[in-house]
Amino acid sequence: MKKEESIKMFQDAYLEGKGEQARAAFFAKSVAKQYSCIMAWRHRMRHSNKTTDGSEIIDHLRMARRRLNGATEITEQELRTVDNELAALRDGVEVFRTNRKAREIEELEQQQAQILQRLRMLKENPDQEMH
Repeated sequence: MKKEESIKMFQDAYLEGKGEQARAAFFAKSVAKQYSCIMAWRHRMRHSNKTTDGSEIIDHLRMARRRLNGATEITEQELRTVDNELAALRDGVEVFRTNRKAREIEELEQQQAQILQRLRMLKENPDQEMH
């Protein structure tokens, strides 16, 4: 991918929330400097403590959407494959939600068991100090 294509793909996300002066300053830079700024920003975004798996997936989806919008030639077979992958992604999101809910339920049940055990101990030994 050329630098210009990369800049076009990521500039909206990079400039999001920036003021007009910052935007103008960015566009006044050479292509090499714009590219460098965007790549440094992407590196910081990928490696910051705030980045989650979800934010990386969102970045990839946004990039894919931009590439699709900018595409000039996609075969019908490739479009069917894209549709199939999107359906698989939707299914994957539902599986993730189901698994996350199951993990949360298990965690809460474990906490409940610990609380009930502690409550039983306190009732059986009323003189025992609480932690």
